[in-house]
Amino acid sequence: MVALLAVLLIASEPLEFIPDYAFFKGASGLTYTEVYHKVSYRELTYSGDEELTSTVRFSVWARNLATGDSMGDTWERKSVIPSFEEAKDRDLEIIELASLVLESGDYEFSHRVTDVASGKSASIVDTLSVPSFAGDELSLSWIELASSIEPDSTEGQFCKGTLRVVPNPGGYYSVTRQLLYAYTEIYNLSADTLPFEVEYSILDIGGEAVKQFPPKQLAKAGADVVDVGVLNIVGLPIGKYWFRVAVTDPGSGGTAFRDRVFSVMPFRKAPPPELEEYYSMIEYLIPSREIQFYNSLSKSAKTEYLYQLWRKLDPDPSTEENEALAQFGERMRYADEHFGMGATKGRDTDRGRIYVKYGEPSETRQSGMETLYKPWESWLYYGGGGRQFIFVDIRGTGTYELVYSSIPEEPTAPEWKNYIDPAIIEVKQQ
Repeated sequence: MVALLAVLLIASEPLEFIPDYAFFKGASGLTYTEVYHKVSYRELTYSGDEELTSTVRFSVWARNLATGDSMGDTWERKSVIPSFEEAKDRDLEIIELASLVLESGDYEFSHRVTDVASGKSASIVDTLSVPSFAGDELSLSWIELASSIEPDSTEGQFCKGTLRVVPNPGGYYSVTRQLLYAYTEIYNLSADTLPFEVEYSILDIGGEAVKQFPPKQLAKAGADVVDVGVLNIVGLPIGKYWFRVAVTDPGSGGTAFRDRVFSVMPFRKAPPPELEEYYSMIEYLIPSREIQFYNSLSKSAKTEYLYQLWRKLDPDPSTEENEALAQFGERMRYADEHFGMGATKGRDTDRGRIYVKYGEPSETRQSGMETLYKPWESWLYYGGGGRQFIFVDIRGTGTYELVYSSIPEEPTAPEWKNYIDPAIIEVKQQ
């Protein structure tokens, strides 16, 4: 029963993946459509002894909104990782590609990705207009952003002609992925020997130019050609941008361009292994209303929230170590070692929680041999206008509970005067 419950809980969590698309000229006036999926190894269930494997089921269907006709496929792919440690260090992803040949028009694309072992899955539905490339004017395919493009004449999954183009679904780049690879097909160049020009530029999301690259003069190898761009985006601030490919054909006087959105993401360095378990324990750091907001977020949004929180708390972002996280880990370990009671971890006791949040007190006082009151312990903090917390062993079990707090952020027991002598109060309530 316990094992079944665990499987049901896992299956109830939605799997996260990123779909993406690119459209190219196909035969007979049709549009060759590539659909991409990206899934992090963290979303999948791996098992095995010598190698860790997982099976992923992908499904994509395109429904023509005018005719109701559908085309698509469902298939499974085995993912193999060398170890969880290496997968984490390399932030491994599973990239999958499906191809469809479609008439131009408006379509509903339905995606579903399932981790077969756990049953965890998710669905995404997009509505897109599939373009036509049937005309004679100068035009460009959609831009396929890639994580790498290299020569390869085999017939592998990501091969186009003599190139192997590994997609970058979503177009996310960072300090660990600083080269933007772009694959674009150019159609209907004029039949002459004049070179044509390709120019790249990066625009902000409002359309203003941020960076322009020197134009390339290229010889024509036919009416339809392939352009491969490799751009260094080092120094580009974090944010969302448009990447533009513009083509000029002097022979016909034609011009055309295509835009593709991409994002530069902050580098999310994983916390050190010894601090990883504390990274998401933010209930000690933020108010309850923020905890409710955090719990309402999706998995990817929670990741972003945690990154931004620890980035904000880091007193010196220029160093490798996040000193705030390191201090937080030290306090958690100290609380567990000194305030734990039986099966209750120290961090989950009142004294442990206060220690984690506010650190070591400036002064502590304990009850003496008096018999009028139960054993108590007072913590004083001198900085920040002064704080005082008083804990009492109400039940005589050695578990000290918070009964008095001088600040409104921490609860005071309504009957606190029954437990302690008011004379020991040194910092009055705010």
